[in-house]
This record gives sequence, C-alpha cells and structure tokens, in this order.
Amino acid sequence: MVLRGGEDSWLAGGPVTAERMLAAIAEEMDHTASGGFSGLRITADMCWATRPVVAAGELAVFERQAAKLFEGGELTISCQYDRDSFDPVTLAFAAGAHAKTVAAVAYHDTPVLRICRQHRPGGVRIAGELDFTQLEPLQRALGEAFRLDDTIHLNLTRLRFIDGAAATVIVKAAVSLPAGRELIVACPPAVAMVFDAVGASDVGQMRMLT
Repeated sequence: MVLRGGEDSWLAGGPVTAERMLAAIAEEMDHTASGGFSGLRITADMCWATRPVVAAGELAVFERQAAKLFEGGELTISCQYDRDSFDPVTLAFAAGAHAKTVAAVAYHDTPVLRICRQHRPGGVRIAGELDFTQLEPLQRALGEAFRLDDTIHLNLTRLRFIDGAAATVIVKAAVSLPAGRELIVACPPAVAMVFDAVGASDVGQMRMLT
C-alpha cells in the first residue's frame, strides 16, 4: 500500500495534463508488474482536480482515454467526486465516463432540496431549503445515521433555509441520544439562529459549529 497526496502525484511537476496522468498510471502499472504483483488498485479523491493548475478539459480527456489502460484486467481505479466541490456538468460527465457509478444514498433529491448519507465523517448531508413538507425523508436519514454512527455529523453547510418544524425534529432527535453520544451540526449562522430559537442550546447531546 502506498499513500500519496496530490502534491506528490498529479500536481507534481507543473500543470496537469491528461498525457501526464496517463503516463503516471502506466508507469505505476509497469512498477507493479516488475514487483511480481498481479494487479494495481488505485483510489483517488478527485478534489485535487479543482485546483487552478488543472484544466477541466484535461480531466475530461483523461477520463475518456483512461479506458485503454483497463483492457488487460490488471488495473482498477475508483475516482471519488465530492458533490460539494464539483459542478453538476462535471459530475454528469464523470458518471458517464465510468463503467460503474456508486452514489451516496439519497433520501430526497430535487432541485430545491437534497438529503443524503455522508460517509466521512459519518452522518447526513443536507443542502438547499428544508421545511415541514420534507420531515419524512429527514427523519429517515437521521434514523439511519443514529443506528450506524456513534457520533453523528449533520452537515448543513449548504443549507440556505430551515423552518422551525424541521429544526425541532433535529433537536428532538439529539435529545433522544443516550449519554456518551453526540450530534454535531455544522451550519451557516442564519440556520443556527433557527436552532437557537427552538432550544438547541439547551441540549447537551447537540453541538453547533458555525
């Protein structure tokens, strides 16, 4: 196993081009074969591609041409795209360029509101506008996170609006947590004001990050 940061791999040596990326992977494949290994498995956090030195067009060329490297069956690459870091057009292209796409579980997904599972740190991510009309998917998402995670992270950094009813559901969920467990809520100041209004500051199992 080898761990490398973006500065030590794709971003090393100047502007990133598709040719350089493909050559780097081909070199790793040769190194793997010469070491007596039967295959190479790569997983990459693609947020490095949002840097100014990376042209979006080069990333698209790389995704199209990388298919040639898989023909022998020795290579597997998992590209991790963060929805908060990439625009919808890039995400749609990436999904189409890969043979298989796995997305985080979405409990609700419309142009106005997205509620989905967050895997690291474990919890729920909500973006858009959340009100009393969408309490059912909110409760499902919280319920699953409460079953799976000891410390639950509620990522509301992209939430533009929350009403009192939705905030109350979240606060009541935090109250139900046993001693030793915690709900950590990251949100903008305007959203935090709504939580304060429904009594979040009095709940010991709930911590606000603004």
